[in-house]
Amino acid sequence: MVRKTVKLSLALLLACVTFTAYSAFAASDTKYEAEDANFGALEVESEAAGFSGKGYVNLKEGPSIEWTVNVPADGKYPIKFGYQLPADFGSKQNTLAVNGTDIGEVDFAISDKFTESAAVKVDLKAGDNKITIKKSWGWVNYDYLTVVGGSAGEAAAATGGDAGAANPKTGDVGLAPYLALAAAAGVVLVATRKKWVKN
Repeated sequence: MVRKTVKLSLALLLACVTFTAYSAFAASDTKYEAEDANFGALEVESEAAGFSGKGYVNLKEGPSIEWTVNVPADGKYPIKFGYQLPADFGSKQNTLAVNGTDIGEVDFAISDKFTESAAVKVDLKAGDNKITIKKSWGWVNYDYLTVVGGSAGEAAAATGGDAGAANPKTGDVGLAPYLALAAAAGVVLVATRKKWVKN
């Protein structure tokens, strides 16, 4: 009876911890509007329809638009730009910098409507980071910057490494200490996409 009670208690504990950890690491997107960024002498415009927030910023001749973003842990984070680029402007490339370091050019295809760029993965540190789009060709209407979800680095930092194969994309949270307790009690757990379940 005592052994069964211990098994049940551990199973309930694992379920609660798994749910809490999975909720904490579930991917979520954070949008940063261009009008809230640092864009120097550039202006917030609103002539083109379909933007989010209060307007957008046309990079024109630059020099840059700089967003301050905050992430919970070190890791690789996909980012995307909401933008508009009329056909008569032609496709463009502009330079992406993270925390003062240029990391490459980002392509912006023609789109008469506001759309999103392809995602680019960047290395961010826990806390505040500066993400800057700098004029290479200029002349893109920037609506917002989105930081997409988290990364394996986010979960690993919070769990002290890759304990329990922490992975926020699959929901396999880092539960190595709890798995050890479960094994000691004779409870076998199997990892699934969303949770650990008793086998």
